[in-house]
Amino acid sequence: MEAELAQYVVEKKSRLPIVAFMAGRFMDEMPGMRFGHAGTIVEGKADTTAEKIARMEAAGISVAERIEDIPGMVKQRLGL
Repeated sequence: MEAELAQYVVEKKSRLPIVAFMAGRFMDEMPGMRFGHAGTIVEGKADTTAEKIARMEAAGISVAERIEDIPGMVKQRLGL
């Protein structure tokens, strides 16, 4: 889903001020472990949280490190 968002933003040259939050950064430390529902598994580099964040940031999406950072990042992106 994150890859599709990043691709969409790039392809459409979106100027929307998107701010995202990626939970589960700790999962990168445990490749091969299952988390949450049965379909959630870290398989390789393309599936890591760090790689997803890098893709989104490369597309111009701001990614909050902590959930409480979101309001300030939204204000900044909106120029308030």
